[in-house]
Amino acid sequence: ADVIDVNQNKIFKDISRLMMNSIMGDMLKDNTTFEISMASTKGGYTATLIPIKREMKQMWTKLVLLFDAESLGVKRMEMHEKSGDCTIIELENVKINRAINSTLFNLQ
Repeated sequence: ADVIDVNQNKIFKDISRLMMNSIMGDMLKDNTTFEISMASTKGGYTATLIPIKREMKQMWTKLVLLFDAESLGVKRMEMHEKSGDCTIIELENVKINRAINSTLFNLQ
């Protein structure tokens, strides 16, 4: 698998921030960056985010988040670009708050 340093690329940095904010639920509280509408769908909920800020409008026409009905976690994110392209990120086998073996951390 390729490893991408999101801090070295503005687009990847923005996408990473959007993904983390959507997973944490922070994105749906931000009414200064996006105009947000919610809908109930089969198997979950859909949030459609229309960019308000100029920087976001330059990249995306809308973002669509699909939430799982049971876990309420994001299972799909669609990023509709101004160019007409659409990037889709699907999350599968998400495990939340799993125990981490302390031997994985080597503090010196």
